[in-house]
Amino acid sequence: MMKFLFVVFAAMVLLSALPSQSQAHSLEWVENNIGKKGKFFKPVHKKAPTFELRDSKGNTVSGKSFPDKNIILFFVDDQCVDACLTQIRRMAQFQSMLNITPMREGVQFVAVVTDEAQVTGEVNVDPVNWVYLVGGKNLVGQLKKDFGHTATIPDSAVVHVIGSKGQWRADFRGVKFKLVNFLVYMNALQNSIRGIKDGHGL
Repeated sequence: MMKFLFVVFAAMVLLSALPSQSQAHSLEWVENNIGKKGKFFKPVHKKAPTFELRDSKGNTVSGKSFPDKNIILFFVDDQCVDACLTQIRRMAQFQSMLNITPMREGVQFVAVVTDEAQVTGEVNVDPVNWVYLVGGKNLVGQLKKDFGHTATIPDSAVVHVIGSKGQWRADFRGVKFKLVNFLVYMNALQNSIRGIKDGHGL
């Protein structure tokens, strides 16, 4: 609990130090600098795979269901047990960090599962911008392939970032990347949507 509170506090301090829109660095600058810090970040920059899945109420949900929002999408299934469970907890933690900022209005978390039984009540999430989507093994398996997952590394976790216009912007790989870096990236992505290209700071 103390560790979580420290991370949230660190996020608040970081965001208070982030540049204003008029000062923000370009998204490309942020991508280059995060990419230099390790193997956990990979820019993609191509059209995102489309998907149609069901929410907990049985409604059909697709990427178009979240207009003008950046989507943070990840998978939780029986082929990715330990890493994916760790990942979903980290994403819940990240949501808590992000949702104390204005970015909350422009970001949607999408957790894709193959069975409703995989929706864990142990993880506290804010339903205002978090949804679990369910699909059968074949459907989810094909979607994972479309997003570049391979059967040769079954227990791997990847977070996919989809821009508000349907572009597959980047992947954050594994469960060891720094959530603060992810927060900086999402801030830059939000600013890029508003037409902020260059500046100073960060």
